[in-house]
Amino acid sequence: MSRISIAPFRRHGVPWVLALLLAGCAGPLAVESPPVKEAQLVLVNQTGYSWQVSLIRSPESGSRLERLAPYATREIALAPGRYDIEQTLAPGEAGIERTRKLAVTLEAGTRYRWPLATVLSRRGEVQGEGANSP
Repeated sequence: MSRISIAPFRRHGVPWVLALLLAGCAGPLAVESPPVKEAQLVLVNQTGYSWQVSLIRSPESGSRLERLAPYATREIALAPGRYDIEQTLAPGEAGIERTRKLAVTLEAGTRYRWPLATVLSRRGEVQGEGANSP
């Protein structure tokens, strides 16, 4: 049986082993994901009524109008900054006027939940159940 000599590896192998080990250390680093540049706004209609939500960033930029059907949820991406938000029951909805206006500041990379609700909404009636049902 022949014996394998490791003498050549001792002479030339050490630099190769070191080179391979150091190459592993110099590999690519974990890539960071770019920062999120938008704010996420989740509009949640908790009523049996349709709603309109106006988002006004500045008078010059105009407004964005979102309409939500009963019990609908919608997620929208917005540029960060200050907004005037006006939520209104859709015209002719239940024969009532219900509007709320608020000023908010949305920050990049943040997710906001905006519930739409009113004490005038009774889920049982909207689904066609009797008014006296629990």
